[in-house]
Amino acid sequence: MDRNSIIKTVFSTVDTRQNEAFKLIRELCDINTITGNKSNILHSFSIIKDIIKPLGFLTTILDEESSHPIFIAKNEVKDSSKKILLLAHIDTVPVGGKDQIIK
Repeated sequence: MDRNSIIKTVFSTVDTRQNEAFKLIRELCDINTITGNKSNILHSFSIIKDIIKPLGFLTTILDEESSHPIFIAKNEVKDSSKKILLLAHIDTVPVGGKDQIIK
């Protein structure tokens, strides 16, 4: 498959799954993941894990007992020579500022 065909396929897939992606983003944004709210942060990790595991990702949670657990996903596709690193955070600061953080 040439580059243009790959690009067309990617855009077509994104277009057909756009509503599903928006629904997921909305669902994740509706979860109260204020810094220190470990149970909801872990719940967010669980949602993401359920989506990416069928795509060949192995997942790990580091520091699960801390107030700042870390979610790691590794693509285990053996024939892939290219790697992707996505870095983000789930916890947020409340509207009232850092004084509202759960400790």
